[in-house]
Amino acid sequence: MRFLFAGVAAGMLLVPVELVALRSGSFDVIWTVVVLLLALGLAVGALVAAAELVIARFGLRKNSAALVRGATSMPAFAFVAHHLFDGGYAATLPGADLAVYWMPVLGGAAVAATCRGVHALLTRASSPRLARMLAAACGLGVVVVEYGNRSVFRGGYADVHAFLIVVSMALACVGVHLAARGIPVVDERLTPTPRRRLIAGALAGVLAINFVAVLELGLHNRASRWTIAIHGTDARHLTRLLRAAIDLDGDGYASILGGGDCDDTDSHINPGATDVPQNGIDEDCDGTDAQPLPEEVSVAARKHHARTLAEWVRSPGARAALSRTRKLNMIVILVDALRADILTDNAANRAAFPHLFALERESRFFTRAFSPAAGTDVSIPVLMTGEIVPFKRIDRTLIEGMDGAGMRTHAVLPSEVLRWAGKTLLTRGLDGYDRIVNDRVRRDYGGYSTSAAITNHALKFVDDTRDADPKQRWWMWLHYFDVHEHREIDSDDAQLRAVLGGKSPRGATNKYRATAMLVDRAVGRLRAELEKRGLWDRTIVALVSDHGESLGEDPRLPETHGNVLYNPLIHVPVMIRVPGLKPGRSDHPIRLMDLPPTLLALAGAEVPDDMDGRSLLPELLPGAPAALRRRVRPIVLNEAQQYGIILWPYKLLVRPAENLTELYDLSRDFAKANDLSSSDTARVRQLVQLYKSFPALKIDRSRKARIRREKLARRPH
Repeated sequence: MRFLFAGVAAGMLLVPVELVALRSGSFDVIWTVVVLLLALGLAVGALVAAAELVIARFGLRKNSAALVRGATSMPAFAFVAHHLFDGGYAATLPGADLAVYWMPVLGGAAVAATCRGVHALLTRASSPRLARMLAAACGLGVVVVEYGNRSVFRGGYADVHAFLIVVSMALACVGVHLAARGIPVVDERLTPTPRRRLIAGALAGVLAINFVAVLELGLHNRASRWTIAIHGTDARHLTRLLRAAIDLDGDGYASILGGGDCDDTDSHINPGATDVPQNGIDEDCDGTDAQPLPEEVSVAARKHHARTLAEWVRSPGARAALSRTRKLNMIVILVDALRADILTDNAANRAAFPHLFALERESRFFTRAFSPAAGTDVSIPVLMTGEIVPFKRIDRTLIEGMDGAGMRTHAVLPSEVLRWAGKTLLTRGLDGYDRIVNDRVRRDYGGYSTSAAITNHALKFVDDTRDADPKQRWWMWLHYFDVHEHREIDSDDAQLRAVLGGKSPRGATNKYRATAMLVDRAVGRLRAELEKRGLWDRTIVALVSDHGESLGEDPRLPETHGNVLYNPLIHVPVMIRVPGLKPGRSDHPIRLMDLPPTLLALAGAEVPDDMDGRSLLPELLPGAPAALRRRVRPIVLNEAQQYGIILWPYKLLVRPAENLTELYDLSRDFAKANDLSSSDTARVRQLVQLYKSFPALKIDRSRKARIRREKLARRPH
């Protein structure tokens, strides 16, 4: 019974920590947090009490007793082992494949050894002072675990965070128990009596009733779900686990704790289902039956636009312009993790990035370009295929199209990109590629800059091609990675200090800009060398980014990128310089998947009719009909914790697991501060339905998923 009380007391100790982090006075939030943490404390206390009961019942001592105590921790270690080694570096560690077997054993053994040592200490020197010292050590452990859990990688490793909540609760439970041992005559005070058993039973009953009630009634207020999803740690992960555990129909959605599943007994009805228009059934749980899509965004309208575009491309004016572009070389410069706002036109940016701004002045610069996801492993495959769902059998990639047009194809790629985005897909159709080892010292950790090396390899390829055949057209993809590694590159890196005049960057934002300056200098050198060789005006240059980056400016954002779809993570720069064509800015919203058909057409390569992307030629070539230039394209967005769609100027974001929807008018509120989802429910329903009219893409970044994608990426026979 003492451990049950200790578990509840441990929960009470952690409740204020979570409530302070949530900064909410809502009764719904407070009630949910109190009940969930007390219930977890009671469960941990009951597990420890059960172990002690077994030990007492069978008279186990020393090592046997320690093994029983250690065994209680094995389920938690087994749980966390399933995804702990999914990361690119972690997956290479010895024994990663068998972690689900050895980690529970070693973890349980470590707990058993600790319990054995503590028990030996208390047996040899049973004193209140020693018990209090050990209790203080547990308290210190709770502080360390809680701090780490709330400050390190909050946006990732969800199962690890959940595991650490249990660790924190277990330490607090043991600490409370040890502290109680230091109270004089504690055994007499806490000896079970009928009255105390009655009190304990009543407390457990009250907690059980509240637990059931909070599952059914808690977090039905949107504001409460938002608070926990954005600011919560313990409550957020406990809510996630409970929804997953009590998903009655196994469709990935639950009705408890404000979950959006309106029928948890039917797997065909849930927030992720496609609502069939006007069939009288609310399949997607939005409260209404779907209506037909507006004509301008219907599937028929998309097909009509594709036919109109194809007819215009065959017109004399377009054919004349393309007859010139298909004689040119082409470079795709991809700057990984470069935010679009880095090229906001102001004095500071022009001074920091003169070469990027020079390229912009000669290009068609798309100011409203959006990536389909906030991670390289999704956006690069989309860029290579022009498909919303790139993880399938692809007949011809962007590079293979260039190869088929008679161009010599080459790429300079960091090893980390090849590993995460998929070597098979990224290298299909290449005549050769240079692999830049950006993580020589520690896998998936780029501690040094590589921009200069990438430019060196690019120039060598150009010279080798010219020496072999001066008339040979070529296509090259340069993947600059320093901006992506801005947190990892050593601040004393020689190249980094050089662009800052010998100084070291301070702070995440300054270091981010400094790494962007590295890329700017590399691009400037590439241009200067091509001009010396007489190739600059014979080369199309497309500069893009695959996604943006979080710089800690918004609590909705993760530490770096991925998981969610807010503008700093998906609003990217896109500029296309075509010698002989008029430059300028375009505020027409575009998608990264529109680049493959555009670049293929400029190169004179075959453009697959069934490609999801649509050519941007009307934005580049003169004489395009206004209907083609100004047609608004739906921009489909997918991430691990969110999906969304942009139909300019509106942007819809949905967190299906938390049953949270956001709607913003980007023309007035690009920073997304004013959520319109509650006041414009009709538009929310329409945009959800529009999103579901496109192919569904599930984001899975586990190691097994990467292996499956590599198999799918093989060239069809």
